[in-house]
Amino acid sequence: MLKLALNREESRQIDTIAIHEYKIPGIVLMENAARCAVNCLATENLALNPQRTVYSHTKGNKILICCGKGNNAGDGFAMVRHFLLLSFEPIVWLFASPSDLTGDATTNYEIAKQCGIPIIEFQDDLWNEFEKTLAEANWVVDALLGTGAHGAPREPFAEAIRKINAARKSKQLKVLALDLPSGFDVDTGLPSEPTIKADVTSTFFSQKTGFLQHSATKFTGKVYVCDIGFPPQLVKK
Repeated sequence: MLKLALNREESRQIDTIAIHEYKIPGIVLMENAARCAVNCLATENLALNPQRTVYSHTKGNKILICCGKGNNAGDGFAMVRHFLLLSFEPIVWLFASPSDLTGDATTNYEIAKQCGIPIIEFQDDLWNEFEKTLAEANWVVDALLGTGAHGAPREPFAEAIRKINAARKSKQLKVLALDLPSGFDVDTGLPSEPTIKADVTSTFFSQKTGFLQHSATKFTGKVYVCDIGFPPQLVKK
């Protein structure tokens, strides 16, 4: 893989080229992204709990996946099956209506539902329940907002980010961000108010230009660059 960093528009373009010129179905890219992200979390979790094998998660195995409504959320839904295969215990909070989901995100939402894991659709009167779920979790997966997001997160995403950050600060809760932390500007590397503070970021295909800023690691934590199956010809192009 080439050593490069992509901005928002370049990230969009390379996905478009992969799907429309190289005929790689978007759901294949989503599946690859999900598997890579699960492997990143499992690797970090094993480092925290070295007495166990990857397939023997008796501690540190409760995973809260927080989803928005875009492809980033679709990656989160796709992670569910792979977490189950590794004996993790996932639960999903959806901060949107299922009717807001489209395309591949809808497909992976339906698959996650068939897996029988809890998918809680957020309502304004459920904040206390969300805080309880955070208190019981060992890891949070941030699948709220992706590289296409502009500006400060709107509600209910903003409040979800604040509560995730507060829980991370007050207990031994780890956060993995998908592609980039929600609220983080992919181009400038500047955080919005609020922005997820992740322990690990699983970013796809390449670094993002915003990650090159010295202050970025405060929000991204350790960055894994994951290969999601783009062919070498596309990379060179």
